[in-house]
Amino acid sequence: MNRAVMMISSALLAAALQLPHTAHAEESADQPLTAREQMRGRILFIQCRACHAVIGDEGDKIGPTLIGIFGRPAASNPAFAGYSQQLEDADLVWDDHTMDRWIESPAALVPGNLMAYAGMASAADRALLLRYLHLVTQPASD
Repeated sequence: MNRAVMMISSALLAAALQLPHTAHAEESADQPLTAREQMRGRILFIQCRACHAVIGDEGDKIGPTLIGIFGRPAASNPAFAGYSQQLEDADLVWDDHTMDRWIESPAALVPGNLMAYAGMASAADRALLLRYLHLVTQPASD
């Protein structure tokens, strides 16, 4: 990536991170995201995207695809073989509450899991990220 593109990308990221935190933990995942919230959600998702796909044809990466994650038991994607025994034994279902706790601190929710992610402290950021995840992880309809 050339220097000019890197500088523009950095400026856009910095500007987007300055967007007001409009999401609140009590907001419904069904509530549509504004364009501004979608942009911020996309930025918050960048750290997830390094390991997780949300586009159907990408398949699994270092971590499993997140397509269809909500309502699915943890460690249940048969195409992904990299789950820890701790996550397999955790008896979790990915809903808003569980996913919020996971995003806050995977190590606190499932000690010994293999996810190399420290967590997200901001409840407002987690709430917005959850709403964004609901948008981008819907399975494609035929």
